[in-house]
Amino acid sequence: MSIQRYLKNSILKDALADGKMAFISRPRQVGKTHLAKQCLNASTNYFNWDATEFKRHWIRSPLKAIEEVDFCVVRDGKPWMLVECKSQSTTLSRALKKFTDRFPLAAAFQLTTRNVDRVVPGTDIRIINIEKFLSMLI
Repeated sequence: MSIQRYLKNSILKDALADGKMAFISRPRQVGKTHLAKQCLNASTNYFNWDATEFKRHWIRSPLKAIEEVDFCVVRDGKPWMLVECKSQSTTLSRALKKFTDRFPLAAAFQLTTRNVDRVVPGTDIRIINIEKFLSMLI
């Protein structure tokens, strides 16, 4: 049985719907984590302040603490395909690598204007020319 929290609708409408962040601060053991997971349904959006590594990154540079990829295609509520666009770079995107480490079953592509099509050694990430990638979608 899942208890509906009175703050859930406010968080969903006032913060998350506009792409904002919601910080929940309450005493221990009152259901903060449960509420956050109810609201977000996707672990990619949930960061625990108790996680020392996340806290360190956030304090140093909030914008870099939460890295992102350009496109995340979701199927059945889970990341299915990740796409990062890097105009001319063929160097592996750190953000894309982090996401594939977190969601190993997602197909991952880094698109570039360069004439390249290779899988990065030690990963399943494919760096590929954008035109070739788009032609595969047809």
